[in-house]
Order: sequence, then structure tokens, then C-alpha cells
Amino acid sequence: MILMSTLIEDYQFVKRAIEHTDNKLVHYPSLKNLIAIFVSKWKDNKHVKENSIYQFSIRSLNLSLKRSFR
Repeated sequence: MILMSTLIEDYQFVKRAIEHTDNKLVHYPSLKNLIAIFVSKWKDNKHVKENSIYQFSIRSLNLSLKRSFR
């Protein structure tokens, strides 16, 4: 359970960074990179990779990024 709480904490951190109100278009590449770091951190973990929360997190972060820069 500790592993999932860490995943959720990382997800919430990235989500807060994406949804920050002062983000500008110049921040887009860095936020995209932050999502890539999140994915690479968790992709090698066997227990997380099989869990649907991981897949949901990736999809949710990418959608949030697209919506915040419309």
C-alpha cells in the first residue's frame, strides 16, 4: 500500500504543477517533460504497471495538460 500512496502523491504533485494558474505557453515543454519523468519513474515497477491506476494517471495528466493550454 505504501507504493500506491507514493504513486498518488507523485500524481498529485504533477497535476498541481500542470493546473497552476500562472502557467504560460513557455512552460508547456517543461510540463510535458515532468509527465515523461513521472512515466519513466513508474514504468519499471511491476506492481504499478499492472494496475489500472497507473494507466489512468498517465491519461489524466496528458488530458489536463492539453486542457490547460487551450
